[in-house]
Amino acid sequence: EMPTERILLVVNPLSGKGRGFQDSVVLEKLLAEANIEVSVLTTQYAGHAIDYLKNEALDEVTSICGIGGDGTIHEVVNGLMQREDSSRLSLAVVPAGTGNSLAAHAEMHTALDAARRIIMKKTTALDVLEVRCKGEKYYCINLVGWGAAAEITRIAEQLRWMGKTRYSLAAISQIALPKRITTRLQLDEKVIEDELIFVVACNTKYGGYRMMLSPEARTDNGLMDVIVLRSTSRWNLLRGLWGIADGSHLNISDFELYQVSEMKLDAEWSRPLTLDGEISGSCPFAISVLPGALNWFC
Repeated sequence: EMPTERILLVVNPLSGKGRGFQDSVVLEKLLAEANIEVSVLTTQYAGHAIDYLKNEALDEVTSICGIGGDGTIHEVVNGLMQREDSSRLSLAVVPAGTGNSLAAHAEMHTALDAARRIIMKKTTALDVLEVRCKGEKYYCINLVGWGAAAEITRIAEQLRWMGKTRYSLAAISQIALPKRITTRLQLDEKVIEDELIFVVACNTKYGGYRMMLSPEARTDNGLMDVIVLRSTSRWNLLRGLWGIADGSHLNISDFELYQVSEMKLDAEWSRPLTLDGEISGSCPFAISVLPGALNWFC
């Protein structure tokens, strides 16, 4: 029997200290046994997956599987979203990095979990966040963070050698010296003008390494969950950042949650944003939810 399905594995060989490469070997074997044809792109540089996916014909390919951490999946999504036929190609993910937010959302933990879903052809709609700033467009499937949320990612990136504890240290730095920024935030029709510490727009429940930023978030409801932290005490900040582990931060005063389809933010804060854990973009920026822009094996 000839294979009718062809999947392209996009592998980040550096993710998870080589776990990406190991997982790709396991997945390739499992899919071949199910008579699914596999081809592999091993990324060579930052942005390789974007360049390849937006430019290649991929006529024979029916789905794309990103194997890596949040950064790898972000690249795959940004490559796919720049194609005319992005809705034709289903997305699969194998969690092989430090932060595996999309996979964690779907309770996928191994290459075997991903293989099961691909073989069962279990796809569902995946909303995508379109971020616009200064003439550029970026696409996110996990989160967009501004203020202290972006600073935590930026500092954690500089401490990569520390492994997973780097997120905790980066968070402590923001509790010790919180920056309160005068901000104008528009959430659909609602406008907030206040001193804010951070704003995070979530498409998935998780962000970074197992941080449950928005326990009720869904990837198929046409809405993003926006968490806003107004100027607050260091004690509330400490409790909140501690509570992100299980989602209990949303019970603390000054942490507010909104579900919206459009968001705009302007402030005198020139530091970059965090886009699915990647440091990029800046103020002012706007986000729109693109409902069901992709399909994924979930």
